Amino acid sequence: ARLSIAPPIVSHTVPAGGTISGSINLQLLSAGTARVSISTELIRPGDQSSFAAPDTYRNALQSWIAPEDTYRTVTFGTPLSLAYHVRVPENAPPGAHAFAILVSQTSRVAGTNTDSNSGVAATGTVGAVVVVTVPGALRPALTTRRIQMPRWIWSGRPARFGIRVRNTGNTLITPSVALHR
Repeated sequence: ARLSIAPPIVSHTVPAGGTISGSINLQLLSAGTARVSISTELIRPGDQSSFAAPDTYRNALQSWIAPEDTYRTVTFGTPLSLAYHVRVPENAPPGAHAFAILVSQTSRVAGTNTDSNSGVAATGTVGAVVVVTVPGALRPALTTRRIQMPRWIWSGRPARFGIRVRNTGNTLITPSVALHR
């Protein structure tokens, strides 16, 4: 079954101790119906920076967001609204915290033997990102970790550049780069 989720990114500003509810829309893009499971997951930065909270705090973050349902059935041609709730603890530090709402559907292909537990299963997952910003003293900050560029750039040929940055602040940052000659 082919699934689509919208919007792909949702942002909320929630004060410490506050709650908010939201929803995303799920659509089945192939004929029939599909039973799906709904779960959440904390999105962690790709590297361990100061943006990443200590392990005990990161584990507690998982409890901030919860889907209203853990299983639903979606029908082709009928969008399905999936509700979720965010509860930010009183002691939450300011900054941006990102979560994923994941929707999974497993398709089973029967095996050659008569045992109903045999066969092959494939699971497809789609997700939406939920960013929760707790107001307060935000510190946007980046450090450059590595810059890669060619030693020589020949006229008329594309050149590849790579810059690896580390988020050292407490909010989400979208870096941009400009090249000047």
